[in-house]
Amino acid sequence: MADLTLQEEVAKVFEELQGIKASLAAMPNDGIKKAELEKVVADFTAKFAVLEEQKRVAALLPIKDEEVKIKPYDMHKFLRMVKNGDHAGMAREFKTITEATEGAAVVPTMFLPKIIETMLNSSIVAGKCTPLSMATNKTDIPNISTDVSVAFVAEAGGVTLQTPVLGKITPQLGKIVAALLVTQEQLQDEQIDMTPFWQNRIGLKAGQALDAAILENTAGGDLPGGIKTITGTNSTTFTKPVTDEDIIDLQNSQTVEAYHQNAAWYFNRACLGILMKLKNDDGNTLFGSLVNGVPTSLLGKSFFLTDQIAGAGTTASKTSIYYADMANAWLLSHSKYPNMTVEMSNSVVAPNPTPTINAFLQSLLGFRFNLRKGFIIAVPAAFTRGLNVYK
Repeated sequence: MADLTLQEEVAKVFEELQGIKASLAAMPNDGIKKAELEKVVADFTAKFAVLEEQKRVAALLPIKDEEVKIKPYDMHKFLRMVKNGDHAGMAREFKTITEATEGAAVVPTMFLPKIIETMLNSSIVAGKCTPLSMATNKTDIPNISTDVSVAFVAEAGGVTLQTPVLGKITPQLGKIVAALLVTQEQLQDEQIDMTPFWQNRIGLKAGQALDAAILENTAGGDLPGGIKTITGTNSTTFTKPVTDEDIIDLQNSQTVEAYHQNAAWYFNRACLGILMKLKNDDGNTLFGSLVNGVPTSLLGKSFFLTDQIAGAGTTASKTSIYYADMANAWLLSHSKYPNMTVEMSNSVVAPNPTPTINAFLQSLLGFRFNLRKGFIIAVPAAFTRGLNVYK
């Protein structure tokens, strides 16, 4: 790594400088030789100061991808440091910090990218949203109540201006919380590396939680409404078992042709079972050709299955279907500090008034990973939704 090279250079120059200073101190004050050596000392001192500054700057730089080498048990070591409150060790070995406002350690860059990658790859919706970095925990997004005025006019003509009402949308970040329980024995075990398992499980579940928030607003808190609840979205509420005409009407309720270009369907497997049984007047299904017996498109558009849309598609448990260009949902991320922090607790019992106390659970440690995320449906007109889908 670059900073190790700088450390070696600094040490070498320091040794040479100390030797010259010692020789200079032993010389009689006899003129030219001493003056020449003093100039050499000044030159070495300046070079030494430059190297020290380079070393300081290098220590602050982020670790480059090619320099990140995850060794066996690195996650074990990091979580042990979190458990012991070893902030100096975390700063030295993992280049991580502790945020005073939360008392939580920042997950090191050698672990975080894999978690984030798994989260986005395992999500059906979040990976298709437009990412938006935020310098603080909120940002002001320009908002106009009427659209931009555009017209093709004669060269000498002018455009008739609409009256846009400028305003701001201030979305708040929420957070995805993942609780990881491990035993003292797992944390100390030097024979098995749990790092890949932890990274993948945390990332997988975080992706599902984020999808659920975007689609149906199950997260609550400061997060804006999901597609199911956001205002300004084309919506159909079915008051009878869904028909083929309902689905056709739902798709074509999107009257802005531009939003059809990248639009796709989103529903759960129970809804797929309902839709596959629908037929038009000619006895044909609404789906395209089958691949290994499974349909690949609905009314000419791709569809994606997700279990983050609730409901079993019955009268007692109705579900929803969405037709949307997901690029018009913005996924917010905190950019000033790394996104994910982790805290430790050795209390694994449920709170009062009905605590679940089990003496055998007391060897468990709980690590809570907090990922700052948020979203906003930036262009509600790009989404359509069908509510109360049932057979």
